[in-house]
Amino acid sequence: MTFLPWPGFRFDRWTLDEDPSVPETTGTAACSRVVVHALQKGGPVASQSPYDDLIMDHIRNARNYRALDDADRKCRGSNPLCGDEVDIYLKLERDRIEDASFQCTCCGISMASASMMTEAIKGRSPAEALSAVREVVARINRSSDVADKEGNEMQRALVATVREFPARARCATLPWITLEAALAGQPEAGFS
Repeated sequence: MTFLPWPGFRFDRWTLDEDPSVPETTGTAACSRVVVHALQKGGPVASQSPYDDLIMDHIRNARNYRALDDADRKCRGSNPLCGDEVDIYLKLERDRIEDASFQCTCCGISMASASMMTEAIKGRSPAEALSAVREVVARINRSSDVADKEGNEMQRALVATVREFPARARCATLPWITLEAALAGQPEAGFS
C-alpha cells in the first residue's frame, strides 16, 4: 500500500533506509525526503533557507492541481532519469492564458515548480509566458552563478533549492519545458 501525503508525491528509498516504519514506494523525492519524513511523523520542519517555506507551501497546498476539461492545450512532460511526469493544461482566450493547471506523479520540487508556474502565467500572453519559461530555465541551469537577489521570489526559491540539491535541476525545470511545448502545440516534452 502506498502512502501519499498529497496528490502525486512519492517517497524515495532514502526515507525507507532511514526509518523502516515509512511505507515502501517507488520513485524519487530526494529534495524533500527529510521534510516528508518530518511531515509524516507530525513533527516540525526546520527551515534551511528562507525559501524552504515557499517551496513546502506549494508542495503541501499545490495550486491549480487539476485537469482542465476545456483546455486548449495539453502537454505531458517526462524525465526518464527519475520517472517524474507532469501534465500541463492551458485555456487560452483572446491571446491570454485564462487558466493553467497541472497534474503530476513527481517529486516535491517538480510539484512546487509546477504550482508556482501555473500561478505566474495566468493572465499573461503566450509570448510573455514563453519569455518567463526561458528566464526561469536559464536561471535554474546557471544557479551556481546567480546572485541571490536576482529574479522574483519564485525564481529565487527554485534556484536556492537547486543549489542545495544540484541533481534536482531537471525536476525544477520539467514543468517549465512542458509549458514551452504546450505553448508550441506539442503533446509531449522531455529531456534529450
